[in-house]
Amino acid sequence: MTPEASAPSPTPDAAPLPPGAFAVSSGNIHDYLPDLIVGKPVSAYALLPCLDSFSRGTWSELETAYGGPDGTDWWSPLLTALNDSAAGDDQEMRDYYLGRAYLTSDGAYSEGLDGPLLAQWEADSTAYNACLSGRFSADEATALRQALTFAVGSDGNAYGLYLPGAARAIYLDKYPIDFPFGFELRENSRSSFRAESFGPGGVVESDGLQVTYLTPEDGVFSVTTIRTVKEGCGIWGVAVGQPERVLLNSSIPLKKIDSLSYDDAAWFGKCDRVYAFLPEESTIAVVFAVKDDVVYGIELINGLDGQMY
Repeated sequence: MTPEASAPSPTPDAAPLPPGAFAVSSGNIHDYLPDLIVGKPVSAYALLPCLDSFSRGTWSELETAYGGPDGTDWWSPLLTALNDSAAGDDQEMRDYYLGRAYLTSDGAYSEGLDGPLLAQWEADSTAYNACLSGRFSADEATALRQALTFAVGSDGNAYGLYLPGAARAIYLDKYPIDFPFGFELRENSRSSFRAESFGPGGVVESDGLQVTYLTPEDGVFSVTTIRTVKEGCGIWGVAVGQPERVLLNSSIPLKKIDSLSYDDAAWFGKCDRVYAFLPEESTIAVVFAVKDDVVYGIELINGLDGQMY
């Protein structure tokens, strides 16, 4: 099959190309993918509008036209270009086009698109929310929010608390959906607050777990504190319920702390020793509370305007 014969036809309800910079695009991926395959640059303004006409069948058409059995001959250069095009001027339209492609993808393609999708969310969550509200149906917006939620942390964020039996962590990061962030966690109580410098937020109590977040705008839940005394919850190979020696023998550069902060002590209760990882030039701290020679509690906290320890 030739590239011309395999070109997907635009969907009947595809949005018209905007009159601005994206109007340089032909809207046909086959006009640009051959250049990407041989290493020639293609601008975001030419490439991204092509995604608007993608359908479920487009991916197999591209495999047939350009790729080997696994499609890697074309997928790797295309994904690189999409990563490079994810953020920049006209952010809301960039979000729209990549979102359209994601909604038609599955398997390795959707996993690959997690990267540029998350980069867009991290670059400008305000623009992303505006895009979801104004350019996608409610079901489509829900699907994209779910995809983003499961992608949070995949960009190399090291500050996540892993839960027993879960393949991912709750991160000190911003989520597009409210607690429990896609986990099966029971909500025992919830309270609201307003921080003078950072706006509204909430505190959720689960079973042996507390999460504090800020909501600087609708649809953004920025986790600032994670506390747990739940056995099995852990970070960097150290979990609640393990002997203190596991913590001390780990590769974590620890600093012994005199005591927990007032707020931490009120939640964790009495402990015997406190250790912390305090990265330089960071507002984040990871705290380990030890009681009876066992790791009793773990806290991940972003002090926002300074370290808490």
